[in-house]
Amino acid sequence: MVTVNQVKVSYGNQVALSINNPISFKAGDRIGIIGSNGAGKSTFVKTILGLTNYQGNITTELQPEEMAVHMQYNNYANTMAVKHIIEAVLYTRIKKNKLLKDLIPSLILKSV
Repeated sequence: MVTVNQVKVSYGNQVALSINNPISFKAGDRIGIIGSNGAGKSTFVKTILGLTNYQGNITTELQPEEMAVHMQYNNYANTMAVKHIIEAVLYTRIKKNKLLKDLIPSLILKSV
């Protein structure tokens, strides 16, 4: 459904994103992009959505309006538990998803 291959985004002489190996997403995939500030997460999403100039190849059958993105600056009420946000975004229940239960301890989250 979406394939990213040999993609590079630069701002002047600064390389903001460099993907050398193909990355493919299939219909129904839910993708999490985790990295430190300045690692290129937002640039990657904006590039797939066609919002940045890039070199390389992005192949998709989707229009940008058919893609859903949850960015780090989305806000939730302080009373919204992290557990509920994760379950809503991933459309699953943590207690029923072994992979997610195994992953959560490495995310350094409180009260999940």
